[in-house]
Amino acid sequence: MDVPVLKYLDVLIGLALTMVLLSTVVLAVTQLILNASLARPRHLRRGVERLVVQLEPATMRPHAVYFSRLLIRHPLVGQQTAFSPFRYTLQWLRVKLAQWTGIPSTVDTLYVLPATSPGSVIQREELAYLLIEAAAGEGPLMDPLNLGFAPKRILDAQAALASALRAGGVEDPAATLRAIRLKTVENERAQPGQAARLWRTNAITDSAPSDFVGKLHASFDNTIARVTDAFAGESKLWASGIALLLVISLQVDTFVLVKRLSLNDADRMAFVEAADKLVTDRKALQSDASADAATVAANKEALATNQAAQDELNESITLLNSPSLKLLPTEGVINPFTAIRAAAGFGTPGEEAKRWPGVLFTWVLVSLGAPFWFDLLKNMLKLRSLLAKQDDDERKKRQDETAKEPDSKKGTTAADDLVPIHSAEIGDLSATGANG
Repeated sequence: MDVPVLKYLDVLIGLALTMVLLSTVVLAVTQLILNASLARPRHLRRGVERLVVQLEPATMRPHAVYFSRLLIRHPLVGQQTAFSPFRYTLQWLRVKLAQWTGIPSTVDTLYVLPATSPGSVIQREELAYLLIEAAAGEGPLMDPLNLGFAPKRILDAQAALASALRAGGVEDPAATLRAIRLKTVENERAQPGQAARLWRTNAITDSAPSDFVGKLHASFDNTIARVTDAFAGESKLWASGIALLLVISLQVDTFVLVKRLSLNDADRMAFVEAADKLVTDRKALQSDASADAATVAANKEALATNQAAQDELNESITLLNSPSLKLLPTEGVINPFTAIRAAAGFGTPGEEAKRWPGVLFTWVLVSLGAPFWFDLLKNMLKLRSLLAKQDDDERKKRQDETAKEPDSKKGTTAADDLVPIHSAEIGDLSATGANG
């Protein structure tokens, strides 16, 4: 039985391409929402808050929230963005207004934060160093807005932190901070090829061998792992919700799409060509990104993530608008959502009600994510190229054998293929017994 393997594989490639397009849109929208809502910094702040509380729960719990917000906005952790001058001006006006009103309680309880945007990554040695620096009353956190004085709320938090560090074995935070700086320079001089984080880590463990460092080292990795899990969970929830809205609004039925690709050879080949072009273009983009790695690393993480999400969205819309897919109307305004609906073969609204099982199944498939479908698409295209080559080789072999067959039997047809009969018996019925 001749099984059309290539046809079935092409149908799967077309399905994977559709899922790549849909899941890429979902990924781009999800990233934009997560960045706009500061999801990463928000989860990091909660993790830092738990770490600060663990230092000395009774002392640090009243100040943990404020201190965690300060730490992730430290100039070494936070990010300077276009909104930083606006934040600085707004907070400066808040402080000045509190001073002008002359209400001491307002000034004393005012949350003063650095103008930088909250960071999304903090290293273990960075957190330890910043805590010791804050406990010593040094660094930019003591005067975040360059007012010329430290707000009372920060002084209270600093006193509580210094008390917690003394309880953890760091009796003199200022002297410990100076020792860490000197030891970091010594480590750099002794081992210049070592990573900078190792210089700082070794300097902290050598200069401040205390219960404070032990608590931080014992809890940091597990706490950050929980933070990562929480962020991943929120990302999946957003992605799942956006995917559900997308497939319902487009009414993309996987079963109808597979049926159409199985029956329509032109559409199936158009999807295969578009999939191959997508993979080729993506490889070219990845090569360009690798060549420009130094430039990309210089950009801020949030800006780079937003730009990548926007590029993914633009790429998906461009591919959907490609004439090679034969999905677009010949005239009128091009709408990518209409294109996807046309790809799934939808008709009247009454028929759409029958497609809910296929739509929900599409939601499940899209929720697997763009990386999954893109990797699957690449693997299927590789497999298709191998099968197509084998099929071409076998077809060529059959053609060659067919072409050689007349030559091999040329001039031997009468001698080899026919039963030899004596020439005298030709036409003689008595020779065959037919005369009775």
